[in-house]
Amino acid sequence: MFTLGVTAVTQIICGSYAAAAAQAQRLAMEAEQKGSLYWKTLGMMEQGSLLVLTGKAAKAVQKLTIERDCQ
Repeated sequence: MFTLGVTAVTQIICGSYAAAAAQAQRLAMEAEQKGSLYWKTLGMMEQGSLLVLTGKAAKAVQKLTIERDCQ
């Protein structure tokens, strides 16, 4: 999961938003399956960042406030 998180950040920095989105989504899904709240949160934050960077700030707010699971 560490590699997925770092790869997504690297892709964001390089401007490869589609690749970053795939990595962030995979990270969040795998973390969900393994029950890792930390890595799921990181994946969701990366997805939110990508939404903001692609002009979809309202969707980013929705993703980070509605989909959160802080139990």
